[in-house]
Amino acid sequence: MSKSFIEFKNKGFWIPDAVISLVARYLEYIITTDKMVPEWIAEMQNHLHHLSLEHYPGWASLPLNNNLTDEDKKKEFILVLEKTIDFLKTKGDVISIVELNANRDDNFSTTWQKDINTINLIHVIKRLINLINENDGYNYREDFILSIINPEAPDRPEPPSSR
Repeated sequence: MSKSFIEFKNKGFWIPDAVISLVARYLEYIITTDKMVPEWIAEMQNHLHHLSLEHYPGWASLPLNNNLTDEDKKKEFILVLEKTIDFLKTKGDVISIVELNANRDDNFSTTWQKDINTINLIHVIKRLINLINENDGYNYREDFILSIINPEAPDRPEPPSSR
């Protein structure tokens, strides 16, 4: 499985494409159903749709640098991310493989083999919020934690020892 580096202002984190595609799917849902979303965010819907189908293997990205050009836009996008977290919380403890494998592109999309814990996607979105707030950047320990979401992902470097 491929992974991509999600970046904002020269900081970021590595994530399996299948995981960021799920985040994109739920972001797209919020953007298309929330009538209060600013137009500049609504314009991201097409990109998020293709991202949710894993059409960019190894090159998955969120257009953060091009869109989050001032503090107001950062706050508006963070609000959408927070609404996405609230929506995910309504899913319960796990997202079923039935839902995970719905609305996929058979030529590109990952076929999920088991349910995933909702908290894992929430963790990724919180990580995006921290990145946007410039309180986050590449961290081996976090990368290792993200690999737990999808153990079939390619090997990642071991986190540094805590000696």
